[in-house]
Amino acid sequence: MHEKSPRCVRWIGGADATLRHANKTIVLLNAHLYIVFNNVRWYAGFMAIYHLRAHQISRGKGQSAVAAAAYRHATHMNVARSGEIADYSRKKGCIHSEVALPEGAPRWIHAWHDRYSPHEFAEHFWNRVETSEKRDDAQLAHEFVVAMPVELSVEQNKALVRDFVRNQFAARGQVADWNYHDATGNPHVHIMVALRPLTETGFGPKRVPVLDGDGQSVRKPPKVEGQKGEIIYQHFAGWKDRLPEIRAAWSQEVNRHLVAHGYDATVDHRSFEDRDIPLEPTTHRGPAVDDMEARGIQTEMVQQHQQVMRENFRKLAEDPSLVLKMITAEKSVFDERDVAKFIHRYASTSEEFSGLFLRVGALENLVTLSQEIRDPFTNKLLEREKMTTRDVLHMEARMIDGVRQRATDQSFGAPPRRVEKALAEFSKSHGFSLSDEQAMVVRAVTSDRGVSTVVGYAGAGKSTVMDVVRRVYEGQGRRVVGSALAGKAAEGLFC
Repeated sequence: MHEKSPRCVRWIGGADATLRHANKTIVLLNAHLYIVFNNVRWYAGFMAIYHLRAHQISRGKGQSAVAAAAYRHATHMNVARSGEIADYSRKKGCIHSEVALPEGAPRWIHAWHDRYSPHEFAEHFWNRVETSEKRDDAQLAHEFVVAMPVELSVEQNKALVRDFVRNQFAARGQVADWNYHDATGNPHVHIMVALRPLTETGFGPKRVPVLDGDGQSVRKPPKVEGQKGEIIYQHFAGWKDRLPEIRAAWSQEVNRHLVAHGYDATVDHRSFEDRDIPLEPTTHRGPAVDDMEARGIQTEMVQQHQQVMRENFRKLAEDPSLVLKMITAEKSVFDERDVAKFIHRYASTSEEFSGLFLRVGALENLVTLSQEIRDPFTNKLLEREKMTTRDVLHMEARMIDGVRQRATDQSFGAPPRRVEKALAEFSKSHGFSLSDEQAMVVRAVTSDRGVSTVVGYAGAGKSTVMDVVRRVYEGQGRRVVGSALAGKAAEGLFC
């Protein structure tokens, strides 16, 4: 008998038995063919996941923004308010620190940014924040912890975080202090964000007027005719009202960078419930909990996690089609490694893994797009078998039919003045203008053509162009809908 590379076996037949030997799982297909999974954990690999955790750093909880920054920077800082030294210089894993300033920031903070290293800047800045807050229960900062896609290099991930921080915080006038922690198997970034606007002398109020499109304060209807109504205020930094937007923005930014670097993978910020998937969500455990589990220490969190995973595997075993549903939500074309990685998240034993793997491979919904390719002389695998599902193919067919029907519809042309207004509004809100080529594309897409196609290299600014197109049509009172083969990609197109 000859060992075969692991592959989906729906074309071969059901398994007669599953054996275990040392670190191998052997699936017997018949008397003449078997599959060897060399150490099932190989399939776990690493893949992009969605994780964004947000919390407030508050004096009312006994917390210090300076001490928090020292921990994130893995250094020591002087906490001026208490006179203590927060020393985390022995902490390992912080490989990069950076501070993002808003456009038009005052001179004093630019001077600090130019003079100090990121660690020194953070010590000075967060001490000034703490000095400016007088209340015993003052909120000092918001923190966002995001998991980095392991597909990207450290430098590529830095660029990803810069774009996210610039668009979500600096563009809103907030200072963002972020640190990249390159923990094995868990690269992540801590982003600490200030809660007050900057002024020439320090910080402004946390509550600011709501402004209309012309930059004027929005007011309530007046109580007495002829008088002005009260100005409506909002929290400068926001919190619960902004979290859904920030969560969605992180997934969109990750997906944009994955595509830009040639990866057919996406992450999704939506819950299982929102995606109509009958699985229970798991909590983020962190390296400390993983370490305790590895040492055999059963914490309540570990026990709850294991219970949820067992229940989720039971649901997958009852309906293996859920595996394909969740995989195709991330990528429309996949191979057996994607199936194996997904199953490995939930399977507790090699028997569970191989049993569900074979059942998924036997699903009629699976469609082969291309067979594996091997070198005819060395038998070396050059390209793996590519698969999709009938559901995805049917969706593609419906999309093509829809495009053909729209091609003759010329009712969606936008008035040129509306297009030019949207271009001007974009320049004003972002601090830069589209290039001549990008502006030309906006005008072409918003013309009376039934269907327009935009093609460009990764990073050429297609998403930016489509953002302006969205502004044009929404300015006319129209609803803009994104569509793509992967649900999360569609959500990111025009959000």
